Amino acid sequence: QTEAYSYNARLRGTGNIFRYDSPHSESHNPRYHVHRYDVLKGDRTGTLDVIRSEDDRPTLGDVIDELQNWYYDHYDELQKQSGK
Repeated sequence: QTEAYSYNARLRGTGNIFRYDSPHSESHNPRYHVHRYDVLKGDRTGTLDVIRSEDDRPTLGDVIDELQNWYYDHYDELQKQSGK
């Protein structure tokens, strides 16, 4: 049974792609949420989206699938940044 989690995807040397978190406290992000960053454009602030219900929170497998899709969606840009 998952009680608390944080799944963070980071592009080495660049910054966070996204981070899923369980609730922090009643006063700071009291619901399941995801922080998303436009990392390839230098975004360090990101956006915060609330996950509507506990049933909608992602599994680790869901997060890995999302990251894989992100990678393939941005493959050409990643290759340009790496000089290949």
